[in-house]
Amino acid sequence: MRGGRQHRKLRAFSRFPVRHLRAVWQHSAAPVARQQGKTMAGIVVVDRDGVEHEVEAKEGVSLMETLRDLDYGSPAICGGMCSCATCHVYVDEASLSRLAPIQGDEKELLVELSGYKPTSRLSCQVPFEASLAGIRVTIAPDE
Repeated sequence: MRGGRQHRKLRAFSRFPVRHLRAVWQHSAAPVARQQGKTMAGIVVVDRDGVEHEVEAKEGVSLMETLRDLDYGSPAICGGMCSCATCHVYVDEASLSRLAPIQGDEKELLVELSGYKPTSRLSCQVPFEASLAGIRVTIAPDE
């Protein structure tokens, strides 16, 4: 049967000019992204092979969320609950002073890792802000 249900859906959708759909998106989706504080800032990520990558990090979310989306990033198994340490990174010493001080739960997890260093942080516990633009982090080895 030609012209069935699927065809009617396509015909109904085609009634909206592209410029109208574009205008709807600009007035709905773009302001939502701005309201959520998801602007971008550059950081440098060194993967486990020692290769440096310049990455756009999302402001207003944890550093882990940016790293988790990368092919060479950290798996972040617990989803940012500070319970697995799979988002372990080493922060460049020059950038370390720009971070908020380490908290108790994070410190307890980190000191138990064989790869712990004084520059170790859990990326799920580092809220990314514009002031951290240019920060350099190295993905820690798997434990």
